[in-house]
Amino acid sequence: MFQETVTLTNRTSKTLSAMFDGQRFRFPPGPTPGVPVVVAQFAKAQNPVMGTQDRYEVESGECLMGVEAWGDPISPIEQSSAIERLDRSTIEDEGKNAVPGPKVRVRASEAIHRLKQDGGEAARQ
Repeated sequence: MFQETVTLTNRTSKTLSAMFDGQRFRFPPGPTPGVPVVVAQFAKAQNPVMGTQDRYEVESGECLMGVEAWGDPISPIEQSSAIERLDRSTIEDEGKNAVPGPKVRVRASEAIHRLKQDGGEAARQ
């Protein structure tokens, strides 16, 4: 069975990867011809430019990869310093100024122990 293929362009200066059907695909900078359409779709979805997605428009964000035949931009771009997909400037309420909390690492066994101690009360708050 033959699959339709496209040329997928990695717009960054770093190798990007995508997972499809249990396989990891790696894409070096620049165009990669012969990529199955479904793999290209997954690769684009898994490699967003962070901080560019509108909260109401799921497909509004930019991608680090593009398919020129689909009308995608393929000009060079690098990943932003944003830590999430959402563009916080599109949020109007108090969520606009949300900041990440402190990074605290907790082992799973410790979290389970804490849940057992307080009966799961902390998880409900």
